[in-house]
Amino acid sequence: MNGNFGTPLEQMEQARAFAMNRRSEDHAIRLQHTTHIGAVLAELRSAFMENPNLDSEIAICCAVLHDSMENDGVSAGEVSERFGDKVAAGVAALSKQPDLHGEEALRDMLERIRQQPREVWAVKLADTVASLPPVAANCADDRVKEAEIILNALGEASPAVAFVLAARLEIAKIRMRRRFIA
Repeated sequence: MNGNFGTPLEQMEQARAFAMNRRSEDHAIRLQHTTHIGAVLAELRSAFMENPNLDSEIAICCAVLHDSMENDGVSAGEVSERFGDKVAAGVAALSKQPDLHGEEALRDMLERIRQQPREVWAVKLADTVASLPPVAANCADDRVKEAEIILNALGEASPAVAFVLAARLEIAKIRMRRRFIA
């Protein structure tokens, strides 16, 4: 970090402002992104309650910035300059490589995440929970499969967040079976 980053709330606000400045001008897209980040942070709260030794600076900034490199063209250098090398490394690990696709991209990302502190693992778990709706009536098979791979690879980082993800996966599977029966 640049030294005097402030309280966790100030950290989150600075990261949010940085991410939003790089987002689309479209109000609906910005609102959707803000809602998603809020959901990721809400899920991440369980990880902090379970393990108060997690570094909130890394986790909060990575949670807010996790899509910035992959979706908004933010460079690791920009993140490092504003939020420090640890956050930049975490955000980079959370980003799929543009030259890889499908399961290969996912496996590569998970390998890079597993080389980061557990806070980064917990962010990916929380992001996956936030991306898998609690009543996933029309959840795609590949989305469920990807969530299962993430859970198996990173679940040990936060059993509390992993529990929520496992429950959402079970609901998604039940709804998918019902969809095929109907």
